[in-house]
Amino acid sequence: MKKRILSIILISFSMLLFTSCSENNVDKNNEQDHVEASSPETDIKNEDNTEDLADSDTGKTEEKQDSNVSTPPPKNTANKVEKPQTPTKVEKEETPTKPKTVSKALRLYLYDPAPDKYIYQSKNVNITDNAIVTAIVKELKNPPNSSYVAINPNAGVSSAKVNKETSLLTVDFNNSILPNNTGGGVEMSFIQGIVNTLGYNLGVSNVRITINGKGYSSAHMDLGSSDYFSVNYNGWNPLK
Repeated sequence: MKKRILSIILISFSMLLFTSCSENNVDKNNEQDHVEASSPETDIKNEDNTEDLADSDTGKTEEKQDSNVSTPPPKNTANKVEKPQTPTKVEKEETPTKPKTVSKALRLYLYDPAPDKYIYQSKNVNITDNAIVTAIVKELKNPPNSSYVAINPNAGVSSAKVNKETSLLTVDFNNSILPNNTGGGVEMSFIQGIVNTLGYNLGVSNVRITINGKGYSSAHMDLGSSDYFSVNYNGWNPLK
């Protein structure tokens, strides 16, 4: 009887031990299954937190760059309303200033080669815009008598300047002032008449005559551009 009871106790203890081992194995298996099931979640979480966003083909961190580059605002594609152009200001046409003409008494020195007379006369002459030299030359082109030596009609005044400090008038002509077929003696008297006329009416003592900027030159005399003539009223008499 004792042996039977002891056998039952041993069998019961063995069953309890077996049951306990089985439960431990089940717990270990469940724990391993739980760990294996949770491993993918850990890997996914690590992938989400990685800083390496480079493209495997290009090596460009496209997503990262896109997050840093600010996208410009879209352009306004609406039709632009152009401002009306300011109308061009039309300048008023300036009214041409009327030439101012005054009449002035001038003294003209003339030479008559036939009787070898040196005369002068006064004449009222119209002067436009204070161009007194041009007015004088015009009168000396058309003396009161055809016997007087006249300035070449093709000669014109290019410029006329007065230097009050040196009492010098410089007149530049665009052509020879000497008429054709004029001898040396006639030329000197003719030039002296021009110098006296210009000097007297402009109040200077010396007159420089140039042709196209060069000193006076002819078959009988050749002056430099700085040479000049002086007035000389001796021997000139009023016209009677």
